[in-house]
Amino acid sequence: MKYLLVLLLACSLPLIAQKQARTGAKISVYNSNFSVVNESVDASLQKGTQLFTLKDLPIGIIPESVKLNFAGTTIEKSYHFDEYNLQTILAKSIGTSISLVNVNGKGYSGKLLAFNNPEILLESSDSKIIALPNYSDFVISLDNADNNFSSKPYISWLLSPDKQGLQNIDLTYETNNLGWSLDYTLYLNNDESYGTLEAWASIANNTGVDFNDADLSLIAGQVKRVSQAMPYGESEPEMRMNFAMDKSAGASRQVNEEPMSDYYAMQVQGKISLPNNESKQILLFDAKNVGVKKRYHVFATNYEPTEENLKASVVLYFDNKKSNNLGNAFPQGILRVYKKSGEKSYFLGEDIVKNTPQNEVVEIETGRSFDLVAKETLVSNEFISDDKQESKYEITLKNDKIKEKAEVVIFKNLEYNSQVVNCSNKYELIGRNQIKIYVELAPGTEQKVSLTTRLVRR
Repeated sequence: MKYLLVLLLACSLPLIAQKQARTGAKISVYNSNFSVVNESVDASLQKGTQLFTLKDLPIGIIPESVKLNFAGTTIEKSYHFDEYNLQTILAKSIGTSISLVNVNGKGYSGKLLAFNNPEILLESSDSKIIALPNYSDFVISLDNADNNFSSKPYISWLLSPDKQGLQNIDLTYETNNLGWSLDYTLYLNNDESYGTLEAWASIANNTGVDFNDADLSLIAGQVKRVSQAMPYGESEPEMRMNFAMDKSAGASRQVNEEPMSDYYAMQVQGKISLPNNESKQILLFDAKNVGVKKRYHVFATNYEPTEENLKASVVLYFDNKKSNNLGNAFPQGILRVYKKSGEKSYFLGEDIVKNTPQNEVVEIETGRSFDLVAKETLVSNEFISDDKQESKYEITLKNDKIKEKAEVVIFKNLEYNSQVVNCSNKYELIGRNQIKIYVELAPGTEQKVSLTTRLVRR
């Protein structure tokens, strides 16, 4: 009963409402379309129990994550979000003035007494009660003078401050629809042995609010989040994005990278503004003379070969090391590869780069080779005893390139309980039932790879 008394007292106390200007927020942006926001609000609080309300919050805010820090005690927190449709507006407008006009020009006006979809009950200026069975036949005009409807979330706290007067309140929360992604572009030289690598971060703000002069950190890594529906039926908005190139810091902003627990935080130097419905691109780095190597991945059949040629994938790889003009955390993103010939630029393919720490190898598949031909043949398959079966394979590789040698890796799956008896080339066992066979092909040459496996039946 004491708890109920507190609530009743709160309803009779002043309501302190703050409308955020959203300037100077500290934002940690994650590459899974959410952010952690820290903001400060100055509020004049009275001593004793009172309601404190923050309005115009991001539409993707996660209410359970909101934390308020101030000199005092938080008794209760309430989250409010009005779905923006006519039914909600009418339900929220009870007691306000309303006008309705049908297609024939017949009109009604007065005070809205009740709304029970689709019925409307109103009181005219001469105190008559007018009942309309279906509002869909009318054009409706509302005087929402009480301003009791909000298209954006707002949160109310029942507070008990320790002191009266102006206080600085710290607010921390998570919000969806504010995330970042990374796009890399690799421009190769003529022989494709070196390239220039650019990394562009795109920060997309679909929160419904602007963040001005923010302190921005980009968080790289795979942070686990529990999958759940958006709050109160809210779905991720589909919005037309405006793309803006950030030019406020010259050629590129300085980004300081540092480990943050098991992830990486990239602190963007200087203040940055993130208007709603805009995706801003920031150049993170521009690395020149990055050494690049190429090889081809051929995937042999699992067990019995077919008449079709094997697919040969083009794979580019490079060391993420200081000695290769890189050496920082390499977050996941899309890497696009280009090559210039004469005055024309050509697109060579793209792939998703995995999160790659420093001193590791970045590897991408850009497409299928036109000039590398591979075919697999089952030479023999016979039992050498009651429980042992031997299979002999021949994989023919042909490099039709005139000037370029080919470094090839053949991937071959083995049957369970199989082992390699003989292989004509260097090979490596991966796990229990896959091998990698290494082949080097000179330009315009052909090579046959022989493989014998033995299956032990138990």
